[in-house]
Amino acid sequence: MRKLLFLLLLLNAVAWGQGIRVADSLFTSASVKYDGADYKGAVEDYGAILNTGFEGVEIYYNLGNAYFKGGQVGRAIASYRRALRLNPRDEETKTNLAFAKQFTIDRLEYPQVNFFASLFRGILSAFNAEEAFLIWTILFWGTLCLWGLHFLSRHRTRVFVTLATILVCLLLIISIPTAAKIYNQETETRGVLTSPEAKIYSGPGEDFTLQFTGHEGLEFSIDERREAYCRITLDNGVKGWVKSEAVEVI
Repeated sequence: MRKLLFLLLLLNAVAWGQGIRVADSLFTSASVKYDGADYKGAVEDYGAILNTGFEGVEIYYNLGNAYFKGGQVGRAIASYRRALRLNPRDEETKTNLAFAKQFTIDRLEYPQVNFFASLFRGILSAFNAEEAFLIWTILFWGTLCLWGLHFLSRHRTRVFVTLATILVCLLLIISIPTAAKIYNQETETRGVLTSPEAKIYSGPGEDFTLQFTGHEGLEFSIDERREAYCRITLDNGVKGWVKSEAVEVI
């Protein structure tokens, strides 16, 4: 049994090593094609890397660049978003995403938010769900340890109380954004339009009222999928139905 387990682990390690070599070869090939302005070929190679099971900020970032250079702004935005999902603080990706969005047509109007809502969004966007949960866990156990030391110590000082109070405040500040981040990652599906334009209807079909026309690069949440249509909610709260073929799920 142990010998069989060892052989399985060995085969898995060999396969993993071969996978790394394949991914590295594809990455080099994609970079060469990108530098040679073969953006379609670069997209295919970066996509092949993802198909092998590897993913990373650099892969999605470069894939986004290849899509953008190839004139596919919607798919570029989707790739940048996937990169930021892995590392929300990657400055190069954020810069390129902002640049790509300048080439989109639709401009949404957002209601003004107060300071606390702005702070909430800032915390929410600074970390991915795993990082936010790790920070919350560290603060939680740090608070428990400090209070424990305070009650067990023979010489109780204000230092323990002050530090524990600070950690409790930080814990309260980050708790709701962390819960929201995890909830959104588990339940929310984001999408982007990848066709030059798409008609948004009041229901799942062309016989419903045409509400407006969206254009490539428009982002939204996907609330429901029914046959050939998706029910979407724009970031400003506007809802509608759009053909699934015009949407790429992020």
